[in-house]
Parts: sequence; C-alpha cells; structure tokens
Amino acid sequence: MIRVMIAEDNTSLNHLCCNYLTNDKDIQIVFSAYDGEETLEKYKELRPDVLLLDLDLPKMNGLDVINNICLDTEEKNKCNIIIISGNADLRFNLLNTAKVYRVMPKPVDFDKVISAIKEIPNENNTLTEKEVKDYLYYLNFNTYSDGTDYLVEAIKMAYDRPILMKNVKDIYSLISKKHTVPTNTIKSSIRNSIDTMERNTTKEEIQDKLKISCSRKLTAKYFIPLALSHFKD
Repeated sequence: MIRVMIAEDNTSLNHLCCNYLTNDKDIQIVFSAYDGEETLEKYKELRPDVLLLDLDLPKMNGLDVINNICLDTEEKNKCNIIIISGNADLRFNLLNTAKVYRVMPKPVDFDKVISAIKEIPNENNTLTEKEVKDYLYYLNFNTYSDGTDYLVEAIKMAYDRPILMKNVKDIYSLISKKHTVPTNTIKSSIRNSIDTMERNTTKEEIQDKLKISCSRKLTAKYFIPLALSHFKD
C-alpha cells in the first residue's frame, strides 16, 4: 500500500483528488492538508510515501515546505514529492529539485497522477549499479572507464529523479559534488565514453540495440532517456 498525503488549498480539488485516488486499491490517503504549515507539521508526523503538493499554499508556500522538509537529512535524499500547481512562476523557481519526483501542471489529470505515484522508486524497485553496467556492457561500452562509471551514476539518478532530465547539467553537478571533480570533467568524461562506444559499434548495431529508427549523434541528453526507456519497459 502506498501512503499518500495531499496538500491542496482548493477544497473541491482536494476532495476530488482524495476520492479519485482512494478508488485505487494500492493507494491509501493518510491526510489532506489545506495550508503549508499544516502540510509541514503532518508530513513530519506521518512520513508519507508520497506527497502531492500544490506550490501556491497559504501560510507557507510549497517551496518553503520542501526546503523545510529537506532540513531532515533522511528526507533530503528521499525523492517522493509530486508537485501539482497552476503557478508557473513558482514551478520554475524550485530551489530543491532532488526532493521532487515530478511536476504536473493544473488542470489535473488524475490517471497520470496515479501513474506517477506508482512509478516513484522505493527500496524494492530502485535501479542497481549492476543492472546499468550490464546494459552498458551489452551496448559495447568500456565498463572500466571513469566516464562509464559517471554515466552509470547519471542513469541511476535520472531513473530515481526524472525531473533532473529537464537539465542534464544538474546531473553533472550532483556527480561533481559527490566526487569533488569539476563539472566539466564529468561532462567530458561521459561524452568520451559515449563517443568511444559509437566508434566501436556499427550504426546498425546501435539502432538495433537502442531501438531507434535513425542514426544520430548520441549525446548524454539523448542517450540517457533511451537507457531509461529500456529499464522502464
């Protein structure tokens, strides 16, 4: 059972969301909040698996809710918030994307919300390093290079936090901080790893293994979503 908390100040939308999600046998609504302060208080008390969060909340907006939750070290590394908001300005000024799994604009498509809830990785369905390395070996990558190791990390991060694919530079930055290596080094190492694979593999093999219909230059921004589609199929 996936424990879901809803934070939405529009009473009608809050009730509608609760009723729709409750119809799914895999989802349990643990609390519905109507302002930011209540959201933060109840989140800390209940520790839901998923938080559906409207950014434009009274008393404390959703951005401040996220940043306050992230003061808890354990919570900071748990990617489990789905943002639902009609306020584009707030959506584009997210300060902490690591906590956010997906951003969905209003009007709400509840079927897509349910799908997103069920896609959020947990301890039982996270992607392992071995799975990614085995896949890259199948694609003819050199699995003993730093660039491929960084690419493995990039794919795992993007799998757990799809929002990071909005800007692949955010992934480079996270890997850079982890290894205390310059961001440009991460970027160039990954690029070199992909380039080496392309040089050692025919275009026909690449098309067949990546399930693409035409040949084009493989950049990290293009390649990582292809890898993700393999693991999510």
